[in-house]
Amino acid sequence: MHLLRTETRSLDETAPAVDLEQTRADIVALSFTDSDLAVLAKAWERAAPLAGGRALRLASLADLRHPYSVDLYVEKVVAHARVVLIRLLGGLDYWRYGVEEIARVCRAQGIKLAIVPGDYLEDARLDEASTLPVETLRRLWAYMQSGGPDNAEQALRLDEVNAAVQEMDQVTQRNAEMVQRTTGATRRLAEEIARLDELVRQFHIDEAAPRRRAA
Repeated sequence: MHLLRTETRSLDETAPAVDLEQTRADIVALSFTDSDLAVLAKAWERAAPLAGGRALRLASLADLRHPYSVDLYVEKVVAHARVVLIRLLGGLDYWRYGVEEIARVCRAQGIKLAIVPGDYLEDARLDEASTLPVETLRRLWAYMQSGGPDNAEQALRLDEVNAAVQEMDQVTQRNAEMVQRTTGATRRLAEEIARLDELVRQFHIDEAAPRRRAA
């Protein structure tokens, strides 16, 4: 798990473009506040033994102030996640480009996306950008607003979050089984072709062999 700290809270094209150099993970959580990230990190320490080897990535939105930084993170991390949770202080206008890019990729690739406010003000635009139902978003928001590792752990263990991860696990397993079956069929086909080639070569040898005339 990677935890990156920062204090700045706005998308700024004058900020330097950076690559956070995080690796892929099943769950990605982003926030402007260090307290959110610290609580989620603590909650994941508790949940990790039951996570079945799944991984969590945490990053501060303040490290993604430049649009190119957003592009890199979306390409390298978000696009390969199963669930993305964003707690956005200040509403959509504080990080519009990031929200739009992440929402676009998540919708295109079937990634579960939850974007909740970082304060007490509802923002229907964040609901629209998310892919999870509004009821689920409200529960996530309530857990994050309440604070503490216990509530953060409940947020990470929501039925919809677990279902998304389990669904992707099943897809991965089915794909692996399909690859295995395809590999087996390809191997058998190659063996059959090799046998046919041998028969053809034997046929040509027999045809080319000299024949004795009958006395």
